[in-house]
Amino acid sequence: MITVFIDTSVLLAACRSRSSVSAVIFGYSRRKRIKAIISHHVISEIKRNAEEKLDQQGKRRLNFYLLQTNLIIVADPTIEERISLKGIIPNKDVPILAAAIKNKANFLITYDKKNFFQPKVLKIVKPMTIVTPRHFVKKVMKF
Repeated sequence: MITVFIDTSVLLAACRSRSSVSAVIFGYSRRKRIKAIISHHVISEIKRNAEEKLDQQGKRRLNFYLLQTNLIIVADPTIEERISLKGIIPNKDVPILAAAIKNKANFLITYDKKNFFQPKVLKIVKPMTIVTPRHFVKKVMKF
């Protein structure tokens, strides 16, 4: 089974619209077509963002995704696991990238092209692949 690490940006997009491509990914997880993981850091980020970026319906979707879609919540990486990524990616994204690497995800799914799709990042994460939600659904899952 494919293991994917889901970035906060993808979870936020799914909460905003149940018809988004991001929501489709959570459907795959719910039906156990993929093994979807997030970290405690992602949960902290989404809770901070939820207050200002989600309406009541979006907050209900967030609760649904966290409780009903078979998400695996993993521990945040240690300082030692994060330190090797300093200077490779902005500090705010280090916990995400380190957690995806630590948990041996096949894919890291994110909308953050500016920081995660840099050549030095793409090189260091191999064999993991970093993709956008659309690419994952259309090319990997062939939907």
